Amino acid sequence: MEKKEFTPGLRQKLFEALTGRSGNVAGGGSLTDKLVAAFGPGKRGAAVDVRAAAKGLGVTPRTVQRWVSGQIRSPKPGHAKQLDKMARQAATTKAGRRAALAAVRGDRASRFGATLDLQGTQGPADYERPKRRTRLDLTGADVDDMRDAYEAGGDQGLVSWANGWLDQNYVDDWNIERIDDWGVDPK
Repeated sequence: MEKKEFTPGLRQKLFEALTGRSGNVAGGGSLTDKLVAAFGPGKRGAAVDVRAAAKGLGVTPRTVQRWVSGQIRSPKPGHAKQLDKMARQAATTKAGRRAALAAVRGDRASRFGATLDLQGTQGPADYERPKRRTRLDLTGADVDDMRDAYEAGGDQGLVSWANGWLDQNYVDDWNIERIDDWGVDPK
């Protein structure tokens, strides 16, 4: 898969599937979407991890709470620019991916395995078919390896891991040309 084929929408899908964060990593969306992408959801069901956001942006937790509640419609331009950058970097830099994945390390999927649901143009070499859906069981170690590959190499690292894993565990010479959807469902 060529690097140019990783659209913002696909990058978002991969980020959500692997980190569990639903925030927007493309730089658009609402303020809350960006905060979730950059800092994750809060404990006990809160939309945003207010403490992490406040620390990361150099503001008080109360300021972040006001942003989320709408009492302050938007952050100052400097903070808004910094937040856009941090949300984007959550999926595009190794440090950002490491921080985003930290919350899911050791989770149910890591302990018991998961089902990988992959849809796109894929198949044995020279027999790739569009819109093919592949659902495969991963062990906990496979899930950890997949996350490690994503952390180290981003989208390209993830596709390389998937091609290698599918080649070894599914069908020889399996190739992913295009990804339309990617899901990881814990067992």
